[in-house]
Amino acid sequence: MDVLHLTFRFGKNIVGGAEYLMYMISKKLVESGTNVDIYTTKTVSLKPISRSGVQWDNMIKQEHSVYDGIYVYRYDTISVPRVLAIGFDYLLQRQMDKEEQSTQIDRLIIGEKSLLGTGWNSLENHTGLKMRWTKKEAYFTVNDKSISKIFFDAFCPKDVKGNFFVNEKFIGSFRPSKEWRRFEFNISEVDTISAKIILDRTWHPLKDSRQLGISVSNVGYISDCFEKTIDFEKDYTNALRKNSKLFLGYYKQRALNRPKIYNYLFMGLRGPLSPSLLYDLNKKAKNYDIILSQMMPFNTLNYGEYIGKKHGIPTVLLPLFHPDDSFYHWGHYYDAINNADMILALSEYTKTNIYDPMDVPCEVIGGGVDPNEFSDPEISGKKFKEKFNLNNTPIILFVGRKSYPKRYDFLIRAIDKLNSQGKRCRLVIIGPDEDKMPIQSKNVLYLGKVGRKIILDAYDACDIFSMMSESESFGIVFCEAWMRKKPVIGYKYCGPVSTLIEDGVDGFLCDENDLAEKISILLSDEKLRNNMGEKGYGKTVNRYTWDIIGNKVKRIYEKLCK
Repeated sequence: MDVLHLTFRFGKNIVGGAEYLMYMISKKLVESGTNVDIYTTKTVSLKPISRSGVQWDNMIKQEHSVYDGIYVYRYDTISVPRVLAIGFDYLLQRQMDKEEQSTQIDRLIIGEKSLLGTGWNSLENHTGLKMRWTKKEAYFTVNDKSISKIFFDAFCPKDVKGNFFVNEKFIGSFRPSKEWRRFEFNISEVDTISAKIILDRTWHPLKDSRQLGISVSNVGYISDCFEKTIDFEKDYTNALRKNSKLFLGYYKQRALNRPKIYNYLFMGLRGPLSPSLLYDLNKKAKNYDIILSQMMPFNTLNYGEYIGKKHGIPTVLLPLFHPDDSFYHWGHYYDAINNADMILALSEYTKTNIYDPMDVPCEVIGGGVDPNEFSDPEISGKKFKEKFNLNNTPIILFVGRKSYPKRYDFLIRAIDKLNSQGKRCRLVIIGPDEDKMPIQSKNVLYLGKVGRKIILDAYDACDIFSMMSESESFGIVFCEAWMRKKPVIGYKYCGPVSTLIEDGVDGFLCDENDLAEKISILLSDEKLRNNMGEKGYGKTVNRYTWDIIGNKVKRIYEKLCK
């Protein structure tokens, strides 16, 4: 059997979960006697040039190479110029804002106590202060008792005037300055408010696709004479996540209703744009029995589906869909999925909630681990503890990118809470520093990006592994922790993670409100920790090794070729 694997970048030494997944699937197929050719780009690094756009570096000069019996063919790419990318992003952002404003969000989040609605940009760090930029109109809701005052802290480098409304009634005007200032508005006592900020204009920062309003760092209110604040780290999307069907339906409908011109703009920004790759795919596709195409949010997913259908070759897609991330919901991706002969999903959640409702063939393969790597006798938690002065201290471990979607901040707050209660423990964070946010807690040890040997030792050293990420395609780090027989804690509103961890059996699923309690339960019960770790280990070696995944993919290929 001759198969063509198409991916956005590839190399044995290129670090990345998607790249490693493609490498290991291809390697296991070759070991089983399958001929595998990989078509990819010459890119090593993807450099962001705008909010959605990336620059492809073409750093690999060698056009043909062989890795472990895998034949690799590389092609040059074209990147959209930075100025044009910013323009494309500006058009996309206007469309996204338009889609958001047209949604009846209040009907989707009934029952939430206090929440930011539409009209708020993502959380940012401004000189150590967490804040959000508004759009021209920004909404929030409060459900409490006897609300008598609303306030917010704001500043703006431009001359912008705003009007404030509560329950459609005009309350007052305000004009922020270049310094932070609190604006307060007294209202007649009420238990429920729907508040709205409307600005007279927005402004466009240099090299930023967004139209910004004012910067707000805090929104609060007086209820029964007590001052309370809205959780500024959450908005309506967090509420939607609690209902998978509602959440996914919301983003899917937006994607399908979006005019196609915006799909093309997004494809231009994301890439890869490679005429030579498309030419060779079209010319040589007939030599293969199967095409496997990887992944969102890149054009290679669509290239493989298009070429496969054109030449009548069975086409398999490996989307690596992050269903909890709006960045992955685009009409052209849904079109490719609908036209594929088979979808390989990493999680039962994605199969059940994304692919089954689309009535497309789908098999769950999961992520993989190498048992030999985790049985290495050189792995030593003891050495890790000695090296970082962590002897006699319970360790909670986080491995992943230090970025907002990974929600490591949930863990920091939980660990600080436990230590304030006299329950001594340390949080160890391993991963590249993407958000550049300072970690000020004395209960946290941040190691940054480290070598694989230290990561393996850290898994062995920890008492609990936890990652509260809001968006994952699978969650391989949980399997890695299980391979050292550790209990795990994951975010219950991250769909793929919620189907990987069996709550109360091989770990806990919770939200930020219950996290400290779950950690405390595990730290105080060694037997429970050991039982969960053993259960997780058994699950991983029976379902999620590379040999198992490779054999599963080969059986799928053979079935499609009959």
